[in-house]
Amino acid sequence: MELKLRGKKAFITGGSKGIGLAVARGLAEEGVDVAIGARNGDTVEKEADRIRGDYGVAACGIMMDMTKPGDILSARDLCHPSLSVTRVRHFS
Repeated sequence: MELKLRGKKAFITGGSKGIGLAVARGLAEEGVDVAIGARNGDTVEKEADRIRGDYGVAACGIMMDMTKPGDILSARDLCHPSLSVTRVRHFS
């Protein structure tokens, strides 16, 4: 299915397994560059490598814990260079 998302960027939390990983892979299949965050650093980086290899999109894996505000801000800053993000939208 073509959702016209090619070239967009997405940050998915809980992205190393289950629904989060399925969402990340589905978006990558549509041409979306993805950053995936999860608490297990080894697993999240391995899944980002797989996404890059399988879909040819930019993907980065970031070890983070959503219950820690500092991790959220650090994750945002880490994904900027690898996804060539020029603007971050904040939703509140």
